[in-house]
Amino acid sequence: MIRGGSQMSRLHFSAAYVLLLAALLAAAVALVVLPQHDAPAPTGLATLTPSPTPSDEHAFTTDEGVLSFHFEADAIVIRRTVDGQTTILATATVSTAPAPSGGGVIPTGTAAFAMVCPSAGGGEPHRYIFGTTDFGAALTYTGPDAIGRAVSDGPFLFALKPGAIPPGTEIQLRTVASGTQVGDVVAGFSGAVFDRASTDGTLQPSGCWVTG
Repeated sequence: MIRGGSQMSRLHFSAAYVLLLAALLAAAVALVVLPQHDAPAPTGLATLTPSPTPSDEHAFTTDEGVLSFHFEADAIVIRRTVDGQTTILATATVSTAPAPSGGGVIPTGTAAFAMVCPSAGGGEPHRYIFGTTDFGAALTYTGPDAIGRAVSDGPFLFALKPGAIPPGTEIQLRTVASGTQVGDVVAGFSGAVFDRASTDGTLQPSGCWVTG
C-alpha cells in the first residue's frame, strides 16, 4: 500500500508539472502572436490645435471656449460660448455698402480693432485682433502666435496666445494676392495697442476693452 501511494504521488506530480509547462508555453506563444499596440501620441492644447465649429466657418475653439465672429447689420459682433452659455464680448460698427445682390449691406474697406478681455480663470488677460475687410477679400495675419481666421464675407478674428507681448511687436493684416503671394498691409498695430485698449479703449458690457 505504501509503495502504491508513492507511485500515485509521482503520477500526480508529473501531471501537474506537464500542465504548468503547457501553460507557460501557451503564454509565450500568445506574446509572440498577439499584435502589439503603441501608446497613443499625446494630444496638443486646444490653443494649439483648434477645432473649427463644423456648422459655422465663423467660429473656432480656444481654451476660453468657442469664439465666433459675424458681420451683423453695420457691425462685427464677437461672441464666446462656454458650457452652453454665450456672451457677447464686443460689438464694433464698421463701414458698409449696399450688397451687389440688392439685399442688405456688406462691409467695405478695412476696420481693425484690438481687444483685451479678462481671463475666465482669473489669469493672464486674453488679447484679440478682429474687424472686417472688403467682401470677397482674402487676408493673412502676421504677428505673435495666434489662432483664428479671416472669412471671405468680410469679418476676421484672431485670438493671441496668452503671454507677454512686447510693446514693439508688429501685428499686421495683409491681403493675399493671386496664388499664395502676400500683398499689401491693410491694418497694423504694435504690441502697445493692448495696453492702450486697457486704458483708453471702450469698455464693453462683457468687461472687455476695445480700441481701433
